[in-house]
Amino acid sequence: MTIEDSLPQGTSRAAQVLRTVTSIIRHHPALMRQARALYRVSRYPLHREPRTMYWIDRYLRFYDSKPLYRLDANHAAAFLSFVTTKDTCTEAEEAIRFCHDRVLHRPLPDDLTYHMRDARSPERRKASATRSLWPRSAR
Repeated sequence: MTIEDSLPQGTSRAAQVLRTVTSIIRHHPALMRQARALYRVSRYPLHREPRTMYWIDRYLRFYDSKPLYRLDANHAAAFLSFVTTKDTCTEAEEAIRFCHDRVLHRPLPDDLTYHMRDARSPERRKASATRSLWPRSAR
């Protein structure tokens, strides 16, 4: 069974090429180069490019074994719920939306819902307290 056999009827040639070439994250560096190039020719502020590429990189690495053409709104919401805090939710969501809209050509819905963690959650306090138990000479 080839990849063309698994595609739904009426799929465009561009979508077929996207699915074939970027079927898994093995092509991650090429996809990041494409995202960076698309970001630079778009009308987004250039000073936000590093943060946008950071969030796209984290998103793609989060789903490193998932075929890219299967990433949808549920995957984006799960990723944003897992990693974002109230401080970083806006920039992370904008980066994921850019990735889906311009790079993957699979736009996200406007009403994307996810849960944000508090920056001072018990897990984070516990981790910082654990790190402070080490003597300074051991660092």
